[in-house]
Amino acid sequence: MHSKKEKSDKGVDFNSLYLQNGTRLQLEVLRDVRPVHVISSLIGYSYGEYMIVRLPEPRLEVVSFRLGEKVTIRTFSGIKVCEFDVTVQRLFDSPVHYMHVSFPESIRSSNLRSAIRVKTTLASALHVYGKSVSPEARVALRNLSVNGALIEAPQRYGEVGEKVALSFTLPCAGKEEGESLKIDAVVRNISVQTENSEPRYLCGVEFVSLNQFQQLVLQNYTYESLLSRRHSLV
Repeated sequence: MHSKKEKSDKGVDFNSLYLQNGTRLQLEVLRDVRPVHVISSLIGYSYGEYMIVRLPEPRLEVVSFRLGEKVTIRTFSGIKVCEFDVTVQRLFDSPVHYMHVSFPESIRSSNLRSAIRVKTTLASALHVYGKSVSPEARVALRNLSVNGALIEAPQRYGEVGEKVALSFTLPCAGKEEGESLKIDAVVRNISVQTENSEPRYLCGVEFVSLNQFQQLVLQNYTYESLLSRRHSLV
């Protein structure tokens, strides 16, 4: 039987978050009336009693937590950004660096906008359908979203309206080799910039025919980027 504690004012069920050991969390606390963010991960929880959250090692810690203070925790369920407020119950020092926080009484959620775009420095192989360009033509992905990407290349590949394929690997938590994707896209715009007398071709593409797996991988990557690198938002 589920207790009322499991339900939030928006009907989000704690179990629907599917939180696992190692789930990435963003912790927010107020310092001098300003929010400070720390990236952490879940160690475990006792349902209805407390959660166990990893703390950064002292040499990496940018903020010290205090007994009894409120902490806002944010995580990603795969579809929604979820957040809830807890209080610090107990702090544990070396060698494990973790804390107990109260079990959430309510969970707020909002849909992750598919158009969220983050800065990247990812290498990609490019193929232009129907053209002789090599499938191994190397380009760089300068930003990325679930809808598309901005490509940077030393020469012009493709024209507006043409179909291309991008092959690249996204970093993936818990998977050392990352997640390899090959995605079809349509060229939507092309511009040229000059840097040190060398032209740079910037090409905006829109992804087409994404399957559910590709959508989920892209969603997770964009949100993980925002959690760990808030300045990456384009």
